[in-house]
Amino acid sequence: MLTYAFVFVSAVVLIGLYMLMQTAQKKRYTKWFPLAHLGLDSVGALLVIVAALAIGGMLLWANIGLAVIVAALGIAVGLRKFHGAAGKMLLALHVVLAVICYLFLMYNVFA
Repeated sequence: MLTYAFVFVSAVVLIGLYMLMQTAQKKRYTKWFPLAHLGLDSVGALLVIVAALAIGGMLLWANIGLAVIVAALGIAVGLRKFHGAAGKMLLALHVVLAVICYLFLMYNVFA
C-alpha cells in the first residue's frame, strides 16, 4: 500500500518540479498540470491514510498531518490571491514542507 502511495506521490513531485521550473522561468503551464498534481496527490494521500489505519505508526500520522498543511498551502498558492513576496513565501513553504513530507514517506516505505 505504501509503495503505491510512494509511486503516486513521486509522480506528484515530478509534476510539481515541472510547474516550479516553469514558474521560475516566468512561463505558463497548461491548466491540467495543477489538476493532475492535486488528483494524484489525493490518491497518494488516501493510500497513506489507509496504510496508517492498517499498520499504524506515529511517523505515518505525522506525514498525514504535514500533508494536510502542504495541501492547504498548495491551495493558497493555486488560488493566486497572494502576490509578490507573500506569494513567493507561500510557494517556498509549500515546497520545503512537501520535501519533508516526501522524505517521511520515503523513510516509511524503505525502512
